[in-house]
Amino acid sequence: MGQTYHQICFFIKKLFFVNQRNFSISILPIICILPFISGIFVEYTKNIREFIDTEAIVCAGQNVLAHVSPYAPAINCGRMIPARFVYPPITARIESIIQSHIGSTGIVVIYGFIYFTIFLAIMRAALQKDHLLYWRAPFLLCFSASDFLSGNISTIFHGLLFFVAISSVAWPLLLWFTIVIAGIIKPTFVVYSCVFLFQRNLHIMHRLLLSCSSILAIGLALGWTFYVDPTEFMQWLVRLHSVNTYSDFVQGHGFLASVEMFGIHNPKAEMMLYIPFAAAMLFAGLAIIRYAELSPESSIVLGISVCLLLYPRLLDYDEYTLPFGLAVIAMSFEKVKWPGRKWFRRIILGGCLTFALVGGLRGGIVLYWFSIFLLLALATQLILQTYRTRGGWPNLYSGINGKSA
Repeated sequence: MGQTYHQICFFIKKLFFVNQRNFSISILPIICILPFISGIFVEYTKNIREFIDTEAIVCAGQNVLAHVSPYAPAINCGRMIPARFVYPPITARIESIIQSHIGSTGIVVIYGFIYFTIFLAIMRAALQKDHLLYWRAPFLLCFSASDFLSGNISTIFHGLLFFVAISSVAWPLLLWFTIVIAGIIKPTFVVYSCVFLFQRNLHIMHRLLLSCSSILAIGLALGWTFYVDPTEFMQWLVRLHSVNTYSDFVQGHGFLASVEMFGIHNPKAEMMLYIPFAAAMLFAGLAIIRYAELSPESSIVLGISVCLLLYPRLLDYDEYTLPFGLAVIAMSFEKVKWPGRKWFRRIILGGCLTFALVGGLRGGIVLYWFSIFLLLALATQLILQTYRTRGGWPNLYSGINGKSA
């Protein structure tokens, strides 16, 4: 119990308090973040409806309090014009319990406070002056202003998982609970269960136990939801199917968006392609933390970005923590023994700037595949380099198994 208390205190300190000596502003990050800041003002002047995803959750809770399905039309939501509610029934149930005590206005106020606090913490961490700042800066070009104003709950959980992960490297239980809660509210967050594989200070069996148990816990919670009200559960699945089939909302730029570009829309075919893709991403990530000899904190940050690349359908509001892991990948190219390494570093940084800018202007799918290219290229080069140095294929297991790495 005492260990958990100290873990929570360390996380709060990590989130809210900054070492001022390490927090100073440099020109390149400011230049890269300016399009996002100006975009917020531009979007705000368009008189678009902000926080429509927040209204969707609040409206679903009001429907539950009115004893109707959370997926019913928004007739109990006053002047709200919410987005379509696409979360499991349990999300609406939890929201309705809270709303019955503090009202819908209280929900909005608390949600807004948490949302802006988490996002400001992400911004502060992104601009913090450290050895990764100039590698991280180019990817800030892809921050989306319009999706920031949607108020999607994914931004909260991505940020929360990021800060919990980096502040609980030695104590993974808090991260386990955070992943389970996020996965229950939005099941696609189950991909974060793989982040335990990147905790180098734990034995490999301990990591596998944490990953598998978190997946099982999320599955049991959703199964319980089906047991309590099968009708609502099926309505949720129908809503997901209709949104994925007919709405532009879910095009995104992740794995599913990529395969759909080639006309593949069959779920079984997508799953058959996704499994080897996910295995390749995890193998590449584990190879990097092994052969680039990353610190435990850098390893977990890389793991978070690998989990984001595994996210089935990435949208712009899912990517605010992606630059941190991409910076670790870009910086790790220093471990590659190329002639003229100084120029090689400049080429990598220039490539990151170029593809981040192209991704920001022409759709994130360009940046998505550039990120995958960086990951696979670095892992391949490190493995081949180790093979040449040692005269044989390296043992990946011995390097990722606990503290012997």
